[in-house]
Amino acid sequence: MIKFVMVIVISFLFIFFIVQFFLVSQVEEKGKYITLDEVIPEARIISETEGIIEYNGKKFLLGLADLSRKRELINLLRLDTISGYTVVDMRFRRQIIVR
Repeated sequence: MIKFVMVIVISFLFIFFIVQFFLVSQVEEKGKYITLDEVIPEARIISETEGIIEYNGKKFLLGLADLSRKRELINLLRLDTISGYTVVDMRFRRQIIVR
C-alpha cells in the first residue's frame, strides 16, 4: 500500500514539474510595441490599416506585426538608404523582399 501511494505521489510531482516547465517555456518576453509613425519618424503614412509608409521615394510594406523588430532591421540593413525607387516588402516574418 505504501509503495502504491509513493508511486502516485511521485507521478503527480513529475506531472506537476512537466506542466510548470511547459508554462514557463510558453511565456515569451514582451517587447516594446511601437506605432507605425515611429518606425521611420520622417516617413509619410500611406495606409495605416495595411502598414504602408513612404520615405525618400521608397515604399515600405511593413504590415502591422512586430514593428519594433522591423525598425531594427531597417536600421541594421540600411534599407532606407537604397538608391532609386524601390519597394521593400517586410510583411512576412522570415523574409524581406526588395523590388
